[in-house]
Amino acid sequence: MNVNELERQQKILSVVRFLAFPLGWIMYIATEKPFGETVAIILSVVAAVGFWLIVMRGRDRSFYDVLAENISKSVKEVGEIDHSVEMRPLAGGLVLRIYLVNPGDRIEIYNKAIYRTLSQLNITSRSWIVQIAAVPSQSHIEDARMTLDEELLKEMEKNRQ
Repeated sequence: MNVNELERQQKILSVVRFLAFPLGWIMYIATEKPFGETVAIILSVVAAVGFWLIVMRGRDRSFYDVLAENISKSVKEVGEIDHSVEMRPLAGGLVLRIYLVNPGDRIEIYNKAIYRTLSQLNITSRSWIVQIAAVPSQSHIEDARMTLDEELLKEMEKNRQ
């Protein structure tokens, strides 16, 4: 999926989420007589909120998939190395981590390719932090993740004060 298709899909899903309100109303009408008003209200709220969350998670999931796919393409254009892309939603933003396995002295080239891709995708409104880490092997990703978590926490505490 390219960027234009993603934007189109994101807009459609942003509108579709509002169908949660008519769905909730239909649920209320269908359950009010058999179960009573209290149960009907509870069921309609659960249906509306559930639909809203499913649509929003689907929208986010498609965004994450396209983002990871494009980052992988940019890494592979520079050279075939193992890599891992990790995305974590965090308080209205996104922490994006790319682990490059044994990039050697080409780390700067990979960084430029990744940042070029991110700027083309225009994710600045959804991305808070981008962290790129070079690791010697796949087994070192967990150690790098813990280090980046600590670094992120320190940075967030520093900005909080």
